[in-house]
Amino acid sequence: MNPQMRKTLDWIRTNVVVVVAGAVAIIGVVGLPIVAGSMNASLQKDMAARSQQFNTLSDLQRTDVTLPSADAGAAPATHQVVVNAALLERFRAVNLSAQQDSDQVTEAARKHNQRTHQPALAGMFPSCAQTAKEVMPRRFHGALAEAYASLTARVRMGPAPASDELLDEIERRRRQFITNTLFKAEADKLTPEEETKLNEYLAQARISAYTRAAEDLLFYSDPNVLPVPQWDQSRTLSWVEMFGWQWDFWVVDDVLTALAAANGAQGNVLRSPVKHLLGVWIDPIAGGSAGGSEPSGGSGFGFGQDNPGGQPGAAQGPVPMPADPKGPFPVDFAVSLTGRKTNPFYDIRNVQIDLVVATPEIVTVLDAISQQNFMSILDVRLSQIDVAAAARKGYFYGAAPVSRVTLQVETIWFRTWTGPLMPDDLKKALGVPMPEAAVPSQG
Repeated sequence: MNPQMRKTLDWIRTNVVVVVAGAVAIIGVVGLPIVAGSMNASLQKDMAARSQQFNTLSDLQRTDVTLPSADAGAAPATHQVVVNAALLERFRAVNLSAQQDSDQVTEAARKHNQRTHQPALAGMFPSCAQTAKEVMPRRFHGALAEAYASLTARVRMGPAPASDELLDEIERRRRQFITNTLFKAEADKLTPEEETKLNEYLAQARISAYTRAAEDLLFYSDPNVLPVPQWDQSRTLSWVEMFGWQWDFWVVDDVLTALAAANGAQGNVLRSPVKHLLGVWIDPIAGGSAGGSEPSGGSGFGFGQDNPGGQPGAAQGPVPMPADPKGPFPVDFAVSLTGRKTNPFYDIRNVQIDLVVATPEIVTVLDAISQQNFMSILDVRLSQIDVAAAARKGYFYGAAPVSRVTLQVETIWFRTWTGPLMPDDLKKALGVPMPEAAVPSQG
């Protein structure tokens, strides 16, 4: 070993601390950046993960939720909230309240649809006791005839003065004029001037008689216009056919109520929009066998014609479905303007109404019908009417111009109240669920 190397080793032994510190310093300068880089990458990865979790929590905290206002009539308010148990409970409460509101609306709609519609004879439907089957049809027919009479009286509809009654009054007026005005006996010959005066007086008397009748009525209608069923002792009626009679009456009730509303309670033929009801025709119920009402009367939808005894199983229909107001409901605009079709929740019955209406008030009549019990106008046709010919028959419409208006009207009937009243054969034909038979208790 040379002297220089020995001196160096001796110095290192003497200054070990200095040497070690120097070595550490050198290693730190070279190695620490490498170690720091490795630690920085790990730290960055950890911080990124933590940042993602923070963003997720922040998003939850900023979740927009719209809740109804506690103040009635106030608009719903939108809040940024944290999705937690309290929020979920509030959401459940709101959903429950909305469901209750929906149920209340559905029930209100059912009550509005049913109105005062009840069977003309209590206990008649869905079917009365078998022991009363022989007498109930005739009693029901009588009750239904009385219901039609009461309805026509309520809406103040009726025919023009009968020809015989009018002739009797004109003859009485003629005798009074000759005796009290001309001071002559009935057998005396009248001068041409007296004949002219008499004819003018009688013409005015005829117009006065028509005017009085028009003032007493809300609108004209002949007795054979409404589908009042005719009693036939020789026929055996089914429960379904008699229910058709009842259903027709409910339809007619809504139609006449709408026309009466158009004219107003204090109206009459001379002052009101509707002048004359010329006809009412009710389409058969969807799923019925045939038929439909006619002005001379009808069964409504023809059930029982091919099955006069109304034996169970005669009508086979769709699979029974409950009346679910949540739908879905079929829509087919090829069928009608509304696209509505009979479904498990409601039945559609279309009605054709033939009217004489004051031409400037046609829209008023259409509005009144549309506001009555979910009715919808599907079609409107206008045509001319011979006012002079109508006047010769006693129909005096007043000074306003009139038109003949033929309407196709859609009516809706909720099965939530009609279904329980339907006879079993009709329920089978329409797919209305049958009542479950009572199950004997065990033990």
